[in-house]
Amino acid sequence: MAKRALPTLDLSGSSSQLANNWKKWKRAFEYYAERKGLDNTRKKTSQLLLYAGMELQDIFEDLVDPDPEGYHDPYAVCIRKLDHHFRSDENILFEGQVYVFRQFARTDGESVDKFAVRLRRQARYCSFGDSLDDNLRDQLIEKLPDIELKRKLLETRNITLAQVLEKTRASEAAGQQVKHMAGVSDVNAVGPRN
Repeated sequence: MAKRALPTLDLSGSSSQLANNWKKWKRAFEYYAERKGLDNTRKKTSQLLLYAGMELQDIFEDLVDPDPEGYHDPYAVCIRKLDHHFRSDENILFEGQVYVFRQFARTDGESVDKFAVRLRRQARYCSFGDSLDDNLRDQLIEKLPDIELKRKLLETRNITLAQVLEKTRASEAAGQQVKHMAGVSDVNAVGPRN
């Protein structure tokens, strides 16, 4: 059997996960359609439904066009119907996902870079838009275990996410060097003979 160009759309999970799965899968399909030169909207629609899988095909057949007066291009209608179906209640979803984002904290020994990646991944569900970097910066500062570094960062006017990451990395590196030097000093320490 030939390998599929795209995986079947994953329709499991919560409404927010479904919305995110659809968004990511649709993006992948757009790349695929562009690469294949699918300009005919009927063919593009049938390819989308074919690759998305039979479960989505069943859903699609029962969907009503949310804007029947809108553009009637078959692919545009298909996308409009599916986008409408997979949309989530933005306020409830946003508030719930922001709450989860605000609960994220660094784990023991986790570097600022790894924590920033986890935060950025969770932020995808929060619809922060243009304020994404500000929210990431604020969460990184708030969850810093080093109170002195946190104070210094908060004292810096108009500090950016990049500056927070840079200063936190430098602090982590210095902390590792101090620990290493202290370990070496303990080994070389001269004590009284018994």
